[in-house]
Amino acid sequence: RASAGNDLTQSATRFLASTQVEGASDPSAAIHAALVFAGRGRNERPLSIVYIGDGTPTVGPVRPGTIEKAIDHDLGDASASVIAVGVGSESDSETLGAIARGGGGVTVNYLPGKSIDEVAYNVIGAVRGMHLRNVRVTLPEGLVDAAPRRPDSLRSGGELWLLARMQRPTIHGDVVLRGRLGNAAFERRWPINLVATESDGNAFVP
Repeated sequence: RASAGNDLTQSATRFLASTQVEGASDPSAAIHAALVFAGRGRNERPLSIVYIGDGTPTVGPVRPGTIEKAIDHDLGDASASVIAVGVGSESDSETLGAIARGGGGVTVNYLPGKSIDEVAYNVIGAVRGMHLRNVRVTLPEGLVDAAPRRPDSLRSGGELWLLARMQRPTIHGDVVLRGRLGNAAFERRWPINLVATESDGNAFVP
């Protein structure tokens, strides 16, 4: 692992300048190439791969599930993780999520209005921080059709928005968040008390 500085910047610039654009995108092949380039073995110190792009695949595995499995297979038991940085408001969030899940990492979005410094800070935090993997959310009885059905990994300080349909006017119970934090099981509970209303803010909801 090289330390940050002018030498690393120049090396990265030369590497990017030598890359020829071929008019196709294969995220899983890009992750595989990064592993080969890093010369990964087993039981080495952790490696972080940062994928930057819109995530849209045009060759190779193109379905999110297939991409996730391909990346998970390539990483195997290597001590490595993948951070997926989505660029632009039209980036493919499903594929970016699959890249991060397959790589045991998280997603970071670079959207209009965000500064490069802010995104860089979030990426560094994602690389150095702990990730909650295998995220599962259990909702109280009466909340159904939750989305997303399979949440992405969560980075430290990250957020998870979950939508669900209420089957009755009031819901009481605990929201339970489970996952893996490093090699340890993680669980947190939050009590909720939801009451359906007919306020103006809810007028657009059937």
